[in-house]
Amino acid sequence: MTPRLADGELEEIRERNDLVALVSEYTRLKKTGKNYSGLCPFHKEKTPSFVVDSGKQLYHCFGCGEGGDVFSFVMKIESLEFPEAIQRLADRVGYKPKYQQVRAGEGRGAANKEKIYRINQLAKDFYRKSLKETAFGQECLQYLLKRGYTEETIDFFEIGSCTEKWAGFAEYALDKGISLSDLLASGLAIRSEKSSRGFYDQFRHRIIFPITDVMDRVVAFGGRVIDDSLPKYVNSPETPVYQKGKVVYGLSKAKGDMVKQDQALIVEGYTDVMAFHQCGIYNVVASLGTALTIDQIRLIARFTNNIVLVFDSDTAGEKATERGIDLLKEYNGNIALFNQHNINLSAVVLPSGMDPADYMLSHGKEEFSKLLEQARPLIDFTIDSIISRFDLTSAQGKLAAIDRILEFLSTLSSRIVQEEYIKVVAEKLSVEEERLMRELIERNRRARGRISQGRVEQKKQFFPYDRLEREALRLIIHDVGEARKILLNLEEDVFQSGPNKDIFRLLKDGLKGSKETDVSQLLSAIEREELRRLFSSLLFEEREYENEKTCQEVFYMLKELDLKRQISILPRKMEKLSQQGDQEEADRLFEEILRLEGQRRALQEERINQDHLMEGQ
Repeated sequence: MTPRLADGELEEIRERNDLVALVSEYTRLKKTGKNYSGLCPFHKEKTPSFVVDSGKQLYHCFGCGEGGDVFSFVMKIESLEFPEAIQRLADRVGYKPKYQQVRAGEGRGAANKEKIYRINQLAKDFYRKSLKETAFGQECLQYLLKRGYTEETIDFFEIGSCTEKWAGFAEYALDKGISLSDLLASGLAIRSEKSSRGFYDQFRHRIIFPITDVMDRVVAFGGRVIDDSLPKYVNSPETPVYQKGKVVYGLSKAKGDMVKQDQALIVEGYTDVMAFHQCGIYNVVASLGTALTIDQIRLIARFTNNIVLVFDSDTAGEKATERGIDLLKEYNGNIALFNQHNINLSAVVLPSGMDPADYMLSHGKEEFSKLLEQARPLIDFTIDSIISRFDLTSAQGKLAAIDRILEFLSTLSSRIVQEEYIKVVAEKLSVEEERLMRELIERNRRARGRISQGRVEQKKQFFPYDRLEREALRLIIHDVGEARKILLNLEEDVFQSGPNKDIFRLLKDGLKGSKETDVSQLLSAIEREELRRLFSSLLFEEREYENEKTCQEVFYMLKELDLKRQISILPRKMEKLSQQGDQEEADRLFEEILRLEGQRRALQEERINQDHLMEGQ
């Protein structure tokens, strides 16, 4: 049996967390009429477009489209999943939720995550004790102290060690009642035919760095050897609580200072972060040895929009080029998206021969602060990095540099940005601006050809009756007149837009057999952000002077449009069947057309009669 939140507990937690009070912890709200308004906490803006309805306990931003209830707000603002948001809100008001037992298999995902969190916490405590109480732990401690880290820093980051035993932690965990299957799922133990127990410790004989999420829960570990053996670093595999490209090291410790400084520094490794903290610079995180991903940028951008990549000089050119291009490609080359979120990416290079940790421990905060003033926008930095890798004194080297720069610029979808940087490159390389622009335009043309098919597919997803479908959904949500009684009788296939159909299905299922259901509570069941935004916008669209007649009109229009759609596709099918010699099937389709036309005429008559009936009331 697995524990699940007891009936009514979700509403209890919702009622105990006033949305106005919750939102006010993140942005200042002002009473405006019956609602509250303020600057949106999810995007940068100068004019308030964020509204909280205190009566309905809902919020919506008319700028970026975010919206929902207390659960969706805390999920978005703190990057939590629904079960985590429930616990966060319960903890916020000091409430202990009641749980009930359910059959195995139900709620398995959340239960598995909780198990892994507990195992990770157990592992962290084990590794910490090992560092302090074992011979190998003392070797690890001395290694860190010799590199310049203080015991205070080591304790602050809760660094540990894993013994040289093949299954030291695994056996300890099993003795504590952890099942082998859960241990393997956590990534802390690995199956092995060679081991007498059939498994061994993932991190044996290494210094251990706990990796935490934004809520300071241990989600993974990194392990480093203290000798020359390979591999030098071992990291946790991906698990239900850890996806490498969605976590940055040190965020739970850095987020407060990111907000205060309005800046985040990105380094590469665990010890780099430790060195910065030890020297008094706290707004720093590590990308865990990989190129910074868009998910990581979005996570950091919750606390600041100013992000500085810190490179060591030995690999700065190569890394800056790769990371700049990769980031822009992942954003579909659209600088406008960076601008939309007001994200400013820049880069700074450390002096030759020094990695960030060595530099900080030998030069300190003051010297780095001077260096930080030289940080440049990532595009400028990337272009200069590319140029530095080629011999511009030779024609071959200059042509290679031009080719690489144009490849990079072609990833920027903003024509204005491209033109501005063409001017810069032309001056740097002493090349005619027109020549570079012609070549870039040709590259853009070829790129457009490659994505044209994708655009055709996007057009196929546009539905001309989208507005009418959404009007039906809005009427159901606000229960105008007899909206739910009338419009919930529609078949879901009447809705041609996928998101609209999903919302209709949610409403139909959620309102089934209950007139008292608060439709706003259905928001909690929506996981997809696109649907949550749509639902939220509809919740905030109330209009005056609407009645049952409005609902009837929308009902008949949708029904008639659906019949027209069904009829319109049949003649072409008939023609194709006739050409193929299948006259029997073609005749059957003709009968289907007549049947649908009959339904359409009957619907029109019913609509006229209904209009007369309502006019007489």
